[in-house]
Amino acid sequence: GPKGVLPDGREIAVKRLYVNNKFRIVDFYNEVNIISSIEHKNLVRLLGCNCLGPESILVYEYLPNMSLDRFIFDEIKGREIGWEKRFQIIIGIAEGLVYLHENTKNRIIHRDIKA
Repeated sequence: GPKGVLPDGREIAVKRLYVNNKFRIVDFYNEVNIISSIEHKNLVRLLGCNCLGPESILVYEYLPNMSLDRFIFDEIKGREIGWEKRFQIIIGIAEGLVYLHENTKNRIIHRDIKA
């Protein structure tokens, strides 16, 4: 997705969402409130949002290494990730999911795990 820089120099990732009815707008606001309260080393942080008009913009911390699947499934880069490192990655993902399920006010079930 698009990338930007905040005035303080932090790099950000920008996600654009289109909300097309009032019910979805309420759901969107609820989701933003929940996501913005999450702080865990293995989860991307939502820094802010702009929710005016039919288009909403979510601003996340920028992660320079792109998506994990780009490394795991790449023919060359995938070979460089040994089984011990893969196991560490799996543990990190599991720790993030446990945090979402057990340590948030509104237990979050992530329905879109990839790679």
